[in-house]
Amino acid sequence: MDAQIKKETNDGFGLCVTDSNSIEHKIGICFDGELDGYLSKGYADNPSNRTPEDNEHVNQAVRYARYHVYQERGYEAFPWDENLPQIETVGKAIEELSAEEFEQYFGEFYEAVSGPVSGKGSISLNEFSAALDREVSAYYVDVFLNEEDQIAATSDAHPIIINEDWETEITTPTEHAGRVPDARIELVPIPVPTIDQFQTIVYHQTQCQIRDYYIVMGEEPPQEYRVLGFGKYKFAVKYRDDQLPMYEDYTRLDADIPGYSFGLDLGENPELEDQVKSLLSSFTGG
Repeated sequence: MDAQIKKETNDGFGLCVTDSNSIEHKIGICFDGELDGYLSKGYADNPSNRTPEDNEHVNQAVRYARYHVYQERGYEAFPWDENLPQIETVGKAIEELSAEEFEQYFGEFYEAVSGPVSGKGSISLNEFSAALDREVSAYYVDVFLNEEDQIAATSDAHPIIINEDWETEITTPTEHAGRVPDARIELVPIPVPTIDQFQTIVYHQTQCQIRDYYIVMGEEPPQEYRVLGFGKYKFAVKYRDDQLPMYEDYTRLDADIPGYSFGLDLGENPELEDQVKSLLSSFTGG
């Protein structure tokens, strides 16, 4: 992928992006990230006339344009739930929480994700699976930072249920004090016996989100983000879509993708590591 800013207007930028197929895209991006014009001779103008793979190349070009605006001019021209610098900041804030602070902000989320095993020690995968709500594919919680980039609040834990409105649901922000979240954490149900182990997994999830954004803009992420695991639900669905062969399945912790690793330290607990790998790798998208 390659991009050049060709002009700056009163409300944004005009860019030329060249994708991995060497096709050029003319893209307008506003300062706030809104798409303000798109043209390419290599793909149909109407999305309904493109193949799924062609549509995804267009989506990659638009995401790359937003990223290039951020890199070159400093505008955070990302959708609220794909804001790379904010996700990174939230990840650091989560990592630095004390055990008591983490339980205060993420205790409800832990109980939702770990369900019958939360705080009760390990159980078999069969027991855990039998106790799950079959309608729920994953859970999410929104995170809000204060001016010192510390966690100020989190939303209630919400289920992700695959229905006709699921894509709108997982991209619609909750609000706190009149503002949108700084990041959204999404996880499939996993049997984590203790909340301190869960803190490691939640931090790892932010790293997977950052990996996702690079992948879905057609780029390899920096080395520190070449990790396997569950990131954004909407991107995990793409990785499992047979009509999008450009993607590997980065959600699978047993995936053999050169340069990528588990990247999750669960300490001296190989049984838990095996359970987490199994559950995170069993995701099936809608």
